[in-house]
Amino acid sequence: MYEACWAGELGICKWLAAHGAVGDTTSKNSRGVTPLTAACRAGHLPVMKWLAENGARDHLCSTSSTGQDHITIAVTYGHLDIAK
Repeated sequence: MYEACWAGELGICKWLAAHGAVGDTTSKNSRGVTPLTAACRAGHLPVMKWLAENGARDHLCSTSSTGQDHITIAVTYGHLDIAK
């Protein structure tokens, strides 16, 4: 799921979730990064919105493994549309 979110592959994210390949859209990878963090950092607004609608909404204001919240991550990488 992390890789699909990083690449902005919403269709793959949906497929993985529908087929039970991912139990939780808020799970961290081996580096402690969530799919939401990946989508915000890479600037994939449709993926970020889908994650929020599918279990990650409560994590929008949480901090990432680097201690930054997801809005700060989006702004840091120039993705103002996500921050809005």
